[in-house]
Amino acid sequence: MKKHFISFILFSLYFRDFCSSLRWIAEEEIKAYGMYRDVKLTRYDISPGTKQVTWDFRPRRYPANCEEVPIYVVLQYGSIPSLNPNNETYPKYFDVDTSHQTRVTLKPDNTSQFLNISSPRPGSWYSAIYRPSEEGKIVQSGLSRSCKYYLSLAYDTPEDVQYLPVPTSQSTQLTLTDSISHIKFDVEPDTYEFTLSLNDCQPDCDVQIIYLNQQLNSSLPNIVNCSTDNAPCQYTVISPDINLAHRFGLRTINSSTVNVTLDIEVKECVGHEENVTNTTSCIYYKTLDRLQFNNDFNVAFTYIINDTIHPIKLNVTKDVVNILPFDVQPNLDIGGTLNLELALNSFPLVCYLKYYFLVHRLSKKQQTI
Repeated sequence: MKKHFISFILFSLYFRDFCSSLRWIAEEEIKAYGMYRDVKLTRYDISPGTKQVTWDFRPRRYPANCEEVPIYVVLQYGSIPSLNPNNETYPKYFDVDTSHQTRVTLKPDNTSQFLNISSPRPGSWYSAIYRPSEEGKIVQSGLSRSCKYYLSLAYDTPEDVQYLPVPTSQSTQLTLTDSISHIKFDVEPDTYEFTLSLNDCQPDCDVQIIYLNQQLNSSLPNIVNCSTDNAPCQYTVISPDINLAHRFGLRTINSSTVNVTLDIEVKECVGHEENVTNTTSCIYYKTLDRLQFNNDFNVAFTYIINDTIHPIKLNVTKDVVNILPFDVQPNLDIGGTLNLELALNSFPLVCYLKYYFLVHRLSKKQQTI
């Protein structure tokens, strides 16, 4: 067992000089699932603009003649994955949607097993790794061998492609071919919508727009195919992410060369203390204060004035969007449940935001013997 671990470390050191984007996680024992504390949790940092991330899992069992028990890997962006291997009852209001998770089953045969994700959303990804529950398994003391299961892994984020920064305040002239041209731009925190447009296409508008910012609950980039018949070629993003650059790929659908004018129309909100008129379509409020309760997993976002909680009153109409931002800390505020509380008065609407992080242990099922 020690020789195997040392060889993996040497493998890692050997490739460090040749593949700087490769990162390694030391070998650890994978336990059978009894409760969530038995799960091995790992966080991965994915840089903005990464085209693809590749995980290399190498599971093994010791001794080698032990039973080939599967090892489960659950990957998720932005938060630790929720698991329920024993099919227990979730607490009330618990989010049980697992469509945004990626699940892999590994064989502990000491061989590399790969997982690729294209255009991953940048930031923190988390994996939960475990073996099936051994509850109910009968083992006679002294007559069975002690089997252990281990997993070492590496993940590779190859060098990013080169992106051309483009301004949002003026037009940009581009020449497109059937090879992808990569562009990027930032938006202000009070942006609630933007539209990318390709205008004045010469000689035609047979162009493809690829939105490369990975979206939750989606494993593929969003693609718009345009032609001369539906010019201008446009792509609109509502409620865009304000914490990272927006990246697009542009290319011609056929082998021709097309000259285009790129324009980015950004719609921004008006601050609630500014001059709000009848034409205002979005009002932006200041960031909500963070209130940490004595319970480590209970946080509220609200406005605090003179050490007193002040629920905010909103005048809600069908034509105006009200935005109340709050900051979620990436490594502390994960694995929780967002609880939004609204109190409706006859006029206006009273909105009080609370952000609760609820941690529950699923109760064991009762069994009759």
